[in-house]
Amino acid sequence: MHNYNDKKILILGAGHIGLAISEKIIRKNPKEIIVFNRTMEKAVLSRKKLKKINPDIPVNILYGNVFRPFNIMDKKTLESVDYYNLRRFYSYDKIQKYKETALYNICKNSNPDIIIDCINMSTVLGSNFTIFEKKQYKENEEEYLSMKIIPVLITYVESLKKCFDDFKVDKYIKISTTSLAGMGVNMPYTHGDNKRDLLSDNLWGKVASTGILHQFLWNLSQTPSYDVRVIVPATCVGWGEIIDDKHNYSKEVSKEWVSDDNIESVIMAGENKCYSLQEVALMTAVGQMESISKEEVADVVVENIDGKSTGDLLFMMNQALLKSSYLGRKKRDDILSTMAHKKNAIVTGNLGDKVTKDLCIVYSVLLNYHCNISKICEEDVEICGKEIYCNILNNKNHLNTLQNMQFNIILYDSDLNIKLTNHYIPKVLDIDLRYDNIIVYIEKIKRCCKDLYIENLNNIDILTGEIVASIYNNELRR
Repeated sequence: MHNYNDKKILILGAGHIGLAISEKIIRKNPKEIIVFNRTMEKAVLSRKKLKKINPDIPVNILYGNVFRPFNIMDKKTLESVDYYNLRRFYSYDKIQKYKETALYNICKNSNPDIIIDCINMSTVLGSNFTIFEKKQYKENEEEYLSMKIIPVLITYVESLKKCFDDFKVDKYIKISTTSLAGMGVNMPYTHGDNKRDLLSDNLWGKVASTGILHQFLWNLSQTPSYDVRVIVPATCVGWGEIIDDKHNYSKEVSKEWVSDDNIESVIMAGENKCYSLQEVALMTAVGQMESISKEEVADVVVENIDGKSTGDLLFMMNQALLKSSYLGRKKRDDILSTMAHKKNAIVTGNLGDKVTKDLCIVYSVLLNYHCNISKICEEDVEICGKEIYCNILNNKNHLNTLQNMQFNIILYDSDLNIKLTNHYIPKVLDIDLRYDNIIVYIEKIKRCCKDLYIENLNNIDILTGEIVASIYNNELRR
């Protein structure tokens, strides 16, 4: 059983499911609950309901659009300049864009331990999607976001990653959807917007946004120390109250030809829509969408907070993956053995700048210490560093090799001044072989010595690759 007493829990979305989860959690006496919702009215209503259950627990509320920049998150009506900034925010790359997002700043201000995300992103992002891109956008926020599904979701997941890093979030649980309530593309339910033989553009947009989000979250979950889970009810869920007041529900009825007199009562359900008795009977029939209660979903969320993996889509995906094998390892060894007997370049650069720098510097360390990794692991750092640095300065052949690969070699602090001259080539990499940086890399190697299985390796290229891999593995675990 998880101890909730010292946990601050952020609930994103105060709809039927979000409220059911909040009610379940507040009974476990958490330190604080923060409810975030698109509208202030529903956030306030959620707080009132939660305080009735457990008045001793602080319940704070926030409201706004989580996909907007934080500075316009809670604006009810966007002005022309806001639309301009919103488009610019998602259309241009910007360093540390995440610091301007609503999600990052919500976590910065509330510092939650657990995030439970109940926002129906498929509806928010997909409902205005169209396959045929419009040449001009009106000042319609939902329409614009639907045409920017991938940039919006990338920004959201990048912000979530930074919330793990900067604010020490313990766990993120996403309550998601299949977008079609578990049914296939031949489903007849289209919310009245179908213009094509199969699904409407809006439904395809919902399916696309859900699939992209799930993949992004799976990749995030593969990062060590990031506890990310996705719970997916593949059925109808989130039934609300039955309404028989015509003034409350008539605006929700989708067909203009349905008059108030034709319907005596409706039930509020997902996506803030209402349905008649016949429609509910149809959707929930065996073989159609069927149904699950929001309380059952809340129970599964609590189990995942407690450490179980009940209903976690990402856990199931990991179980189904094809993993590395004995034959794969043997093939890898054969390839390395064959390439070791040929003349090889140090790097091609195809794995990126960071990898290129690390391989070149570790290679330089090994080459100028007689490939004696055991001695590096045992020797004093400064003694080892001085010998390697002196050998690098005297190894003109190696320095010429690096320079012929169009690298800027930095051996002294004064070499940095070359960046201020016309001789500096800005697009090539700097390989920092100064003494202080050599010490940094020796320490990195020493930290992962116990993980190295390289006693029988006598090829410097393979040895370099293995060592850099161990350094990365060690850094990922920290």
